[in-house]
Amino acid sequence: MKREQKTVTVTIGDKDHSRDYEKISYENREDILSAISTDDGLTGVLANLNYGYDLKQRATVRQAILDAHQGPEKSQEKMAKELVKVFAGMGQNLTLEQALERVKALSPAIVNDSQPDSPLNPRTETQPA
Repeated sequence: MKREQKTVTVTIGDKDHSRDYEKISYENREDILSAISTDDGLTGVLANLNYGYDLKQRATVRQAILDAHQGPEKSQEKMAKELVKVFAGMGQNLTLEQALERVKALSPAIVNDSQPDSPLNPRTETQPA
């Protein structure tokens, strides 16, 4: 079993708030068997497993609802923020504005509305503009 000190940061308005926590990772079968060797351990592992699965499912459904009701701008902004993080992880600087331009350039919704002659436009000759 591996234990690591981690930090959670939440941005509220323009201010960051952080707290530390201990992350526990089960790395192999022996770690799991050790954790479930008691009834309390088994109950805890199952509760965490079920919670994690449910959290993942709810996040997927929540995102689908948000995407359907917020319009493409919110999704594009979210993708742009993720793109900035990816570039930062590669040691490259990309501003949010630059990332948003890239995301919009690849977005079918934007291409259909603003760039009818773009090679990225999925329309064919038989479809009305």
